[in-house]
Amino acid sequence: MRAVVWHGPHDVRVDEVPRPAPPGPGRVLVEVLRCGICGSDRRSYERAPAPPSRGPHPLTGHEGPVVLGHEVVGRIVARGDEVPSAFELGLRVAVDPTWSCGRCPACRRGQHQLCEVAACSGLTADGGLASHMIAPAAGLAVVPDQVPDDEAAMAEPLAVAVHAVTRAALLPAERVVVAGFGPIGALVALTARALGANEVMIVEPSAHRRAMAASLGFTGMLDPSAAPGEQVPRGWADAAFDCAGAPGVLEQCIRATRPGGRIVVPAVSSGSTPVPMSQLVLGERTLMGSLGYNGDVARAVSLIATRSVDVRPLISTVLPLSAVPSWFAEAETSARGLKVLVDPTG
Repeated sequence: MRAVVWHGPHDVRVDEVPRPAPPGPGRVLVEVLRCGICGSDRRSYERAPAPPSRGPHPLTGHEGPVVLGHEVVGRIVARGDEVPSAFELGLRVAVDPTWSCGRCPACRRGQHQLCEVAACSGLTADGGLASHMIAPAAGLAVVPDQVPDDEAAMAEPLAVAVHAVTRAALLPAERVVVAGFGPIGALVALTARALGANEVMIVEPSAHRRAMAASLGFTGMLDPSAAPGEQVPRGWADAAFDCAGAPGVLEQCIRATRPGGRIVVPAVSSGSTPVPMSQLVLGERTLMGSLGYNGDVARAVSLIATRSVDVRPLISTVLPLSAVPSWFAEAETSARGLKVLVDPTG
């Protein structure tokens, strides 16, 4: 089968690779219908999908070049032992790409996203930029017939947003700041609005992305690179989300929240970020990270199916598999739109 394979930094190719072997216990073979490209895929292209290992991954057995892609909707074409009977052949599913051991303290607490030896399809196991992939059955979410493949492929990134908004424990009519209107920031803003936020303020330096936010019905937008006076009023928000991970954004989020407010950080920053501890402590604000999802893919599918969150405007284009390496190689790719999907048959 054809697959988009990472061989090294700036070396991604469409290769002929063997179709995956029959799935083992607790796993399924999925025929991929659509796979989204994520910011982490872009970072994988530039550096590496995961830190170098000294041997096969303890959960997946994978080492060496890897098939990228983890935002997958597909159809079950083979089942291993110990797969719940509900996941029958031919069923269309959204994939939770997280692999967890089920035995470590985090897994025993039910926090599978914090597994001590976690793996992820497209990073430390072959992923969905191919015609077929192996996926853990544990996190599969059934896709209703009325949800098109393109929209269903948005379930994984939407699950990231759902998990972050759930961490914030929003109450009805609360006010929210979302800093960074990339794919995850847009989905966080849409999810917060769907789950009852009264007002959502978008903080985004890109005029193009602010225009996108306006087209989605958000009326409060600020450009953090403009005059110093153009900031969210101090203490305005009940909750703030740092979806940018850029220098100074976390401080802006803390400043924007009221005493007793919550700041959630789903963005991953490569550098260190100063935290104004006096504002955190004296205002008894809560600062928390948010990693991936934990059962949130099914909830994301439900939000898409009911159009509580309309993901259609975020989809920029659908590429054939053959075009993916050149897409990665173009320097300005990230500025073209919020979400690119891939058709593995093209």
